[in-house]
Amino acid sequence: RLGKGGSRDRIKKLPGESRRWQEEKDSRFRKLNNFVVKGFEDYKERPLFAPGGAGAVMDDLVRQADRLGELWSDPKCTYLLVFGREREGRFLWPGEDPLVVGYFRARLRETLEKGRKGTCPHCDAADTPLLNLDKTFPFATFDKKSFLPGVESNASAQAKVLPLCKSCLAVYTRGRQAMDGRFTVYKPVFDLRLSVIPELLGSKGLPRALAKGTEEFLSRGVNEEETFFSLLAEQEEALVYHFLFWEQNQAQERVHLMVEDVPPSRLKRLTARWNEAEAVWGLRRQEESGKPMTLDQGLASTLWSIADLAGASDQDRLWFRQQALSVLGRLLGGETVNVSFVKQLFVSRIPGRFADEKWMQYGAVNMRRLAAVLDFLTLTNER
Repeated sequence: RLGKGGSRDRIKKLPGESRRWQEEKDSRFRKLNNFVVKGFEDYKERPLFAPGGAGAVMDDLVRQADRLGELWSDPKCTYLLVFGREREGRFLWPGEDPLVVGYFRARLRETLEKGRKGTCPHCDAADTPLLNLDKTFPFATFDKKSFLPGVESNASAQAKVLPLCKSCLAVYTRGRQAMDGRFTVYKPVFDLRLSVIPELLGSKGLPRALAKGTEEFLSRGVNEEETFFSLLAEQEEALVYHFLFWEQNQAQERVHLMVEDVPPSRLKRLTARWNEAEAVWGLRRQEESGKPMTLDQGLASTLWSIADLAGASDQDRLWFRQQALSVLGRLLGGETVNVSFVKQLFVSRIPGRFADEKWMQYGAVNMRRLAAVLDFLTLTNER
């Protein structure tokens, strides 16, 4: 992993200033050799490279350093350096190369054999090598004393994180890959990632058309949909959704909000309540000929109206973001929203907005939006 591009000295970072990467401590090539390439040759059980192969790869990387530096250029993108080989004129990705797959399977087998054994709490398989779920969901970091469940990386600490056999862990890992690949929208709310996990309530006895439509939705996912919540509301009642709002913070994955068991019918009701409120306050765009606004627009208006009340300090912004997320969680969860508290926030902060030129540029629309949000929350509570 090279990280983001754009640095002026990015070419020097690869082989180092002198291009003698073996001698330069901060050289990317030195780290790459020590932690990745060298292991391909040194692994005794099933080496991936013949003797001298690691050195040949590093020599070729040095020759290509200038070209790699040119490609590693966009500061908005994160770059990966992928190793593969060509066979019959076609580039083989690591997962397509049987030699690479065999190498990593051998390494994984060795890891399992060295690990502890016990009974899998999921499938009750006895005397089987166990792995922790943190391999798939990094909510526990055993190498940092400040993180639960344990202050040391030992058996008693690791046992507190759900241990699974390799078969069950593979199921969870495939589920995580499906969630990231098809059911996660990046930065839709306050720069957070939103994952939705659809749960099928039952597959027996469903009408063929219903089963087909649900199967297509599960296969297609939601990643490329602009109207995320509207798409979910259109699905049949054979599904319920579990929502996860989370943030990637280096190695951590920090969960900010989780809402479980949300049926499509609840999203349909929220859509109807929002359309009733926004129609009264004239928020529909003229160019759309009075077309009702989507649920995505309604929820975004609700979040924006609350979060935009924050002052300039980071602490104030974080507090208002948390209040907005709390309202969103109660809407999705079918719980009552404290409308009086939201009104108090509006009343206490709106006078300060009158001094904001950007806010007042669309002051009339903003005030109508605030009124529509309050009506939306009130109607949702009543019905």
